[in-house]
Amino acid sequence: MKILFLGTGAADWPKDRTACPLEYRRNASALIDGTLLIDPGPFAYTAACDFGADVSKIKYIINTHAHDDHFNPQTLESLKAHGAEFVELKAGQTVTLGKYTIRALKAHHGTVLNAVHFLISD
Repeated sequence: MKILFLGTGAADWPKDRTACPLEYRRNASALIDGTLLIDPGPFAYTAACDFGADVSKIKYIINTHAHDDHFNPQTLESLKAHGAEFVELKAGQTVTLGKYTIRALKAHHGTVLNAVHFLISD
């Protein structure tokens, strides 16, 4: 399993990414094997492109919680336009997406209801 971190999140990262686009921290998001995206935040699409990922190969999208740094409707729609499927998971659910078995585990994240962590195996 190859994990490409599209962003690692930080409260203090600079808003201007033009100086070092590949070192720009962006919001937390990860791409597994180029096909499974975790958290379609506002920078996930452009980060995937910046790092050379083929966004047309993203088949599945899952989301940890609804904060706008982890979920962006425009990003989601852009990826769905390339054929990606958004799968919403609640704590306790287990699904198989392609070669991945994904189990959603209950998470606590401040003001967000229904936040989840994922246990992913292939």
